[in-house]
Amino acid sequence: MSARLWLALFFGAIASACGASAAASPTASPRDAIDGIGPHTAVLASEAPGSSLLVTVIEATYGHLVIKTQPGSICVAKTELPSGQTVLAGDFLSAHTANADGLAAWTYHVPVAGAGSGTAHYAITCAAGTESAELTTSFEIPAQ
Repeated sequence: MSARLWLALFFGAIASACGASAAASPTASPRDAIDGIGPHTAVLASEAPGSSLLVTVIEATYGHLVIKTQPGSICVAKTELPSGQTVLAGDFLSAHTANADGLAAWTYHVPVAGAGSGTAHYAITCAAGTESAELTTSFEIPAQ
């Protein structure tokens, strides 16, 4: 078999496999595994220097935060609103343990009184054993 034919078959098989998995679940998302709602977009990831723990923000919107990390990691999140206030919803007052898929989510009701409009931030810290990672991401709060 020629090298060109082999490459064409190889890449064709990969494309078929990718297409099949996408077609099997066109709207499935990590957020679906948490609360049955989707779709979303990935935002950013962080790995602390010298650490092998990776934390990826799956969704960061007004009222909802989803991250992916190592299953069993213990994570905390804090929200800073444009007004300078923090969200004191019960979901943000305790640590969350990443599920078997490595997902953890925080939610709160919106609008938050006195939140203001503009750029807000989530600060996330996760730890697994002796490894840890910190990450900050932004989201927008529309004018009310």
